[in-house]
Amino acid sequence: MAALVVLAGCQGSTPDEPTASPSPLASSAGAPTSNRTVPPGFIECAGRPPKDGAPVADVDLTAYSDQAPDGFVAASGYSEDLPVEGDWLITAYEPIDQAHGLDVLGMVVYPQMDLGPLTVTCDEISWADLEARVDRYDVIREATEVEERERTTVAGLPAIREVVKLPRYTYEGYWIFGRGQVAHAYCQWAVNETQIRQGCEQYLSTLVFEEAA
Repeated sequence: MAALVVLAGCQGSTPDEPTASPSPLASSAGAPTSNRTVPPGFIECAGRPPKDGAPVADVDLTAYSDQAPDGFVAASGYSEDLPVEGDWLITAYEPIDQAHGLDVLGMVVYPQMDLGPLTVTCDEISWADLEARVDRYDVIREATEVEERERTTVAGLPAIREVVKLPRYTYEGYWIFGRGQVAHAYCQWAVNETQIRQGCEQYLSTLVFEEAA
C-alpha cells in the first residue's frame, strides 16, 4: 500500500461547501414520463461499464471542504516526501498536544495523474484498475502493508484503504479517485496511534468535494 508521506508545507485551501441539484431525465416522445433522476455529477450513458465498476462522479478533488478533528489544529511545515503522481497540494492537521512531528493527518491532492488517468466508462471506474494503481504507489514508496487492503468510499467516491509501514512512521491511508485526479487522505503516526486513528475517522466524515466546473 502506499504510504502517507511526511506532509509538509503547502497547506491546501478550504473551498466553500458545494451545492448541487439533480437534473431530471428527459422522457422520449410518446413514452410515459419518468420521475427518475440522475445524481449530481453523473450523466446518462448507453455504453458498457466495467464488470467490477465503481461509480465516480465528475468532481474536482482540489476543491474540497474539511474540518479539523477534535483535539487537532491546522499545521504548516509539512510536505509530501514520497509523491506518486507529480505536483501536489497538501492540508495538514496535528494534535494540539503534539508529541511527535510525524503524528499528523490531512490530505494530499494530485490535480493531475502523471502515471496516466484511469479509464472511466459510463461514470464507472474498474476496481481492478484502482488496485493496480495503488500497487504502483506502494512500489514507488517501498511501503510494507500491515493490514489487508479494503475497497471503500470516501465522500461518495471510490477509495482504497490501506495501512502501511515506512521506515519512520506508519499510516492509515485512503486513495480517493476522481476523473484524472487522485487524493490521498492520510493519518500517520510515529507515537500516538490511538489519537491519530480516532481523529482520522472524524476527519474523513467531514470531507466534501465540489462538482467539476
